[in-house]
Amino acid sequence: MVERVLGSIREWARGRTWWTRVPVVLASAWLGVTLVADCDVWTIFGAIDLGIHEAGHVVFNFGGDMLCAFGGSLLQCLAPLICAAILLRIPDWFGISFCGVWLGVNLFEVARYVADARAQALQLVTIGGGDARHDWNFLLGELGMLGADTTLAGILRGVAFLVLWGSIAGGAALCFVIWRAQGVSPAPLDAPSAAPPPASGSPNAPGAAPRRIIGSTSRR
Repeated sequence: MVERVLGSIREWARGRTWWTRVPVVLASAWLGVTLVADCDVWTIFGAIDLGIHEAGHVVFNFGGDMLCAFGGSLLQCLAPLICAAILLRIPDWFGISFCGVWLGVNLFEVARYVADARAQALQLVTIGGGDARHDWNFLLGELGMLGADTTLAGILRGVAFLVLWGSIAGGAALCFVIWRAQGVSPAPLDAPSAAPPPASGSPNAPGAAPRRIIGSTSRR
């Protein structure tokens, strides 16, 4: 399985440009450093993630209050995974690594929301107006885990760190593979094998004495 994946990556890397992807890796690394320095910072993914989060409440509204409340954070994290699954069918390995960066950022955002369960200091958004309900205050309160909000948030931040920086490292490795693939030409087709030498008894064998063919005559 691993060899198959590595072979697919090497095949994908041929004919692609590494230098157009390096800025994406550098920007992702800068984003990673920023989130490590301040895990509550607002990122460029914030607006689209907010839209996906609110859509999750609508999508999972059929499952009752608990699933509806959890559906926002769930769809927010499923979106990068769905995109990665689509790119895997192409395949686009660099796009998959970028989806990993997006997932890592989303996990940081969910962790910020979880950590705010008791404090409820974040400004909330709701669809259709009315009073907004804090998803994780409701979820953890129903589960009797409200006092563990910061602990759960810390675990999520650890997972987010691994996913984010693992994906950044993967993107950098893919740039290196593309760079190396530029100097590798496709393997030549196998040359046709030489015809076997004629047998020594053959009339066309080298050094063989010419054979005289004598025709028979019929008498009448």
